[in-house]
Amino acid sequence: MSLTQYGRKINKKEAKIYKKANKIDFKQLLRGGSMTKNLFERIDGVFMPVIDLDESIIWYKDILGLTLLYTWDGGAGFKVNEGDSLLGLIHVKDHFPAFFSTQESKMHYFNFKTLDIENSCKLLKDRGVEMSEIIDAGKIKIAYFQDPNGNLLGMCEEVK
Repeated sequence: MSLTQYGRKINKKEAKIYKKANKIDFKQLLRGGSMTKNLFERIDGVFMPVIDLDESIIWYKDILGLTLLYTWDGGAGFKVNEGDSLLGLIHVKDHFPAFFSTQESKMHYFNFKTLDIENSCKLLKDRGVEMSEIIDAGKIKIAYFQDPNGNLLGMCEEVK
């Protein structure tokens, strides 16, 4: 019998480590701890580098409709709708747009989720944002755009 973890074969030493890592600590549960072994609750914040912080604050607030929660020396924090995750803008002097390259294209680091990608794209186009075509990727539809700093952003809609 071969052991697998995340679709790959593992040896007995690795299996022992996984087994130990996934044991429930009943003493911790009695003290009010969590039954799961997850370290994290969610992604709390994503940070984007920006050259002109004031211009970027206005763009993320007025064009994307995000709620500005607070600013600090060199940064700003936004809330996306009623979700728990935050988007932070960080002023940088030497800017490298936030994206990475694959063999086929540029990739963004996260998506904004929308309930209606067609209307969201139209709204952003009406506000002067250059949008990609909507891509039907099976379980999601996705479109791309850039902020004034050249950071690549994605927007997706789940297809039911």
